[in-house]
Amino acid sequence: MLPALIERARQELALARVVGKFTVDIGIATLRRRFDGQAAPPPATSIESLVDLADEPEPIEPAMAMSDLRAGQLVLPDYDHLPAAHIVAKLGSLTQRERDAIEEYETANRHRRTILGKLDQLRSGR
Repeated sequence: MLPALIERARQELALARVVGKFTVDIGIATLRRRFDGQAAPPPATSIESLVDLADEPEPIEPAMAMSDLRAGQLVLPDYDHLPAAHIVAKLGSLTQRERDAIEEYETANRHRRTILGKLDQLRSGR
């Protein structure tokens, strides 16, 4: 029984490392996006330097503000409750205008790469 518990602990530790790395990577990407467009973007070689730079909150710029579009206005009913796979399966049957609305909403809210990637693929005709 002890070897099984040790193996399970190892698996959970490996999973925790993956989740931790993912979280740090997302944090770094978010902070880098936050500093994009500034006259002199700060050099960031570590997460510590990025965190130090982010101590002071900045006002939200219009480009970063959430969309005025609401989920109820989208062509897919209950959009916020649909899994990404379900939305991706329906995107091909929508008009470009409907897909644009979904892209605007998704970009301003959940940022699901699966959906945004499929929208990009459909737009480029791949």
